[in-house]
Amino acid sequence: MPLQILEGDVLFIEWSAISAKTKAMDGIDTFVLAGDFIRVQTVRYTSSPRSADASRVGSTIPHASQTVVSVAPVTSRHVTSRAGRVCHRLRDPLVS
Repeated sequence: MPLQILEGDVLFIEWSAISAKTKAMDGIDTFVLAGDFIRVQTVRYTSSPRSADASRVGSTIPHASQTVVSVAPVTSRHVTSRAGRVCHRLRDPLVS
């Protein structure tokens, strides 16, 4: 079962995901919250091919690691994921 810890304004989540071609078994997300908004989010995971894909003759799919950090720069900004979807509305409490 994934680990989820909320302590004050910080949320820590461990996760895993499997798609048709790849898997990520060591995902970690950290969120810094400000009221109803996400002020900072970090994501870290290692993606690798699923067994069926890796066993193909001549398969050279490399292991990849990716770290993403998103920070809310201004009030009412939207952060967009790589797929083009709006992830969450962000607000910087230091900007009036």
